[in-house]
Amino acid sequence: MHDHPRVGLLLHLLATVVKNQGRSDEAKALYEEALRINVAALGDMHPDIAQTHNNLAIVFHGEGDLQTALEHFEKAAEIDSAVVGADHPRNINAYANIALTHSALGHLDEARDFLERADVIATEHLPAGNETRERTRMSLAKLRFDQGDLRVGLQMYRESLQSLEASSPESPAVPRAHQTLGNMLCETGRPDQALVELRRAAAKLERLQVDPDEMQRLRDEIAECGREKKRGS
Repeated sequence: MHDHPRVGLLLHLLATVVKNQGRSDEAKALYEEALRINVAALGDMHPDIAQTHNNLAIVFHGEGDLQTALEHFEKAAEIDSAVVGADHPRNINAYANIALTHSALGHLDEARDFLERADVIATEHLPAGNETRERTRMSLAKLRFDQGDLRVGLQMYRESLQSLEASSPESPAVPRAHQTLGNMLCETGRPDQALVELRRAAAKLERLQVDPDEMQRLRDEIAECGREKKRGS
């Protein structure tokens, strides 16, 4: 009875509650036990197993163990691809998670490969302005920018931000995208345009009453971009 799938499900749900309380060590142990039970009962390619791998990856990522997180993200994507097909929209977030973890590890070429896969699926299956589609495209644009393709990266990022803002102006993703765009512009020596984007982000985030530390980081970025403007004048 202790190895029944229902026990695995309950452990998974408890792990998620514990994870959301910030108790990552406990959450990790519960997810790992749920994974052991469910793999034994359901096989290692069942959709429920993919969700547990994904949640374990999030815990490991939060702890800074990026390589282990990557392994769990990849296993989750492998299962989902086998169940629904590699080009199913469910894989957009899975590929994006793999890409962002590769990027954090400094594997930019691998990150770009997975983001391009996610972007193709999102473009084919989701309408323009859809938040998942536009955030995927913006992640790809930022990566291209970071790899030195500044003009194309900026253009892609602007276009996706405009589409997202037109479709979902109140989404919290919008001000954060303005913030990222502002930093990209400041980095390329365009402080006037950058400050417009950063101040726009600040105004929207203040209305959302976000975490004070996040607002302070944004204020610091505005101050640094202002200093960059003075140095260039």
